[in-house]
Amino acid sequence: MEVIGPEWRSACGIWCSGTFAIGYGLLSPMAYIFPSWRDLQLSLAFFSVPLFIAMFFIKDSPRFLIAKNRPKEAEDWLKEIGRKNRKSEQEMKNVKINDDLIKQVNGEGGVDEQSYSIADLFSRGRVMTMITLNCMFLCLLVNLLRFQFERGSTANKFIRVELVLRRFRTSGIRTRFLDGRKAAIR
Repeated sequence: MEVIGPEWRSACGIWCSGTFAIGYGLLSPMAYIFPSWRDLQLSLAFFSVPLFIAMFFIKDSPRFLIAKNRPKEAEDWLKEIGRKNRKSEQEMKNVKINDDLIKQVNGEGGVDEQSYSIADLFSRGRVMTMITLNCMFLCLLVNLLRFQFERGSTANKFIRVELVLRRFRTSGIRTRFLDGRKAAIR
């Protein structure tokens, strides 16, 4: 993520996370196509082959190189990135990795360290509080369902979880999207 510009970081993060969701969604059709667990495992391992091949062609990030005490390689890689982004030679001369930067990357100072607690999620306004509560509820729900499926739950337990969801939806809880629109959970 360090080598991606700020304007593309969100899209790249969504794309990377979205591949997990797509893979999870494709698991059921794959299991239908390959009913034997051995065949299913082989077919799923096939998707890793392009990533394994790409691993040999993708360079390490400059931050990783600095953390591994290879600042010269990091500086060269940053200059190469600058050339690909059509930066001028004057700008390229300014690329220097000094001791302060190395200390900052390795967490040895240079940055005021501030610790956060879970209370900070609730003290930063109503929108952040609603986002936090929503994420906590979804995490609880997903883990409850996962736990039930892992235990080989019966239909009765699943129906109970569905009833809890219906009660939550009908309780009239409202939430606010980041752009200010209101949405009711029904």
